[in-house]
Amino acid sequence: MARRQGLTAVAALALLALTSPLVAAKPVTADEVAVRDIVTKIYAGYLRPFEELFPELPDDAPPAPNHPIGSAIDGYEAPFSASLNALLQKWMPVATGDEVLQMNGFDWYCQCQDFDPKQAKVTAQEYNAKSKDQIEVKIRFTPGGREAAAITYYFVRENGQWVMDNIRFEDGSTLRQGLQEDIDGATLTNAT
Repeated sequence: MARRQGLTAVAALALLALTSPLVAAKPVTADEVAVRDIVTKIYAGYLRPFEELFPELPDDAPPAPNHPIGSAIDGYEAPFSASLNALLQKWMPVATGDEVLQMNGFDWYCQCQDFDPKQAKVTAQEYNAKSKDQIEVKIRFTPGGREAAAITYYFVRENGQWVMDNIRFEDGSTLRQGLQEDIDGATLTNAT
């Protein structure tokens, strides 16, 4: 009798564990883990105190984004696909030669020009495998002081590695579109 009650208790615990919201509905794949690692590294710097990120600044000085273009606030550079990297290399001379683009300081990853690490947070993450070589990541990130922005990352597998291929921003535009528009605009300006 005691043995039967013990088995019933074990079965009840197993059922509870399977229905608990803490148990993932589907197993996390190694591919998702690799992409999650990239996303975690992108946002890690935005969640660190200013004094760790910018030890040379006075405590009350808000930092202006001066990290390299395409990198996260702490300098982390996500791996880009070959085609996105080629577009970035074509765009880089335009960006460095355009005073407005340099002064803009807009950050792709936080959808902001400044942020508050005391309030900044990733409020939602959703990973969807679109195929064996494509993963779409939907992030909601708030830099603090305003509502979270919806950002969608498109990752592809290239040469056995997961790399970022595009970003869709809150307004529906994409990184690739913006880069190409800047390139086209510079080409038109230089042609006249």
